[in-house]
Amino acid sequence: MTAMKRDEYIKHVANELVKEMEKSGTNFIMPYVEDGMPIKLSSIGKKNQYYRGGNVWWLLLKKKVKKYKSNVWGTANQIKANGGEILPDQYATQVYFYKPYEYETTAKRNTANHKKGDKKTTSAVYMAFFWVYNMDQTTLAKKYLKLGDGAKSNVDVDKYVANTGAIIEDDHDHCFYSPTRDMIGMVDKKFFNKTGSSNATENYYSTLLHELTHWTAHKDRCNRDLSGRFGDSSYAFEELIAEFGAALQCCLLGITNKPKKESAQYLKSWISKIKDDPQAIFKAMSLADKAVAFIEKQQEEVKKAA
Repeated sequence: MTAMKRDEYIKHVANELVKEMEKSGTNFIMPYVEDGMPIKLSSIGKKNQYYRGGNVWWLLLKKKVKKYKSNVWGTANQIKANGGEILPDQYATQVYFYKPYEYETTAKRNTANHKKGDKKTTSAVYMAFFWVYNMDQTTLAKKYLKLGDGAKSNVDVDKYVANTGAIIEDDHDHCFYSPTRDMIGMVDKKFFNKTGSSNATENYYSTLLHELTHWTAHKDRCNRDLSGRFGDSSYAFEELIAEFGAALQCCLLGITNKPKKESAQYLKSWISKIKDDPQAIFKAMSLADKAVAFIEKQQEEVKKAA
């Protein structure tokens, strides 16, 4: 088990995801939605029991390639603490987290707290790593197989969306988010059709969740760049964030998600951007995760107010 350094790890994960994009097209995201969220062995049943950010896609990709059935992952120590053992000749999967740290620097301009040239303490984060095993690689496989559906649950999606307070109009000829009007336009639900493993209702909701991810980009929410125009790289990048955001929400809500038809026209741009800058995929996943976290926070605030 050889540890990859930060840049090597980022490039390796990006390359593997690009291979999936080139192989499966826009359907590269489908196995992740169908399998549910990867679960932390140490946090089963707790509020934050799921892996998030780029770890979601990396672990589910590993699950697909290795044909694991379980969605539960844990470190060697966690497996031992739960009475399990790692089977012979098994290799761990390297995952990451962002660890905060502080460092001393010099103020470059006058602010309310410092004058230019003053020494000050600044906070930042760095990418740190740890290693996990799927429960199929351990003697705990049968015990945790029942958790294989990840986060799938029967959730009232209409209520979930309504809790955000987003303005939605259902009488348009295409689906979109308007930054100028700060509203989501949707085609009426009755005009959606069944596609593959997704029924018409699921296609409607997965599209709505895609647009809801765009909605979080507003400056008063997650404040992402929406200045891009159709056809340019920044526009395509926001679409990638929305696809990941929709997939993550579908995964959490138990909806089978079919990528938007329009996503096919962005695929080459996504692949090109990730090849040029492997960190782009981590940024897209992180921003999608923050978007979903914002929406989840709205759910909590509604519960508190009830």
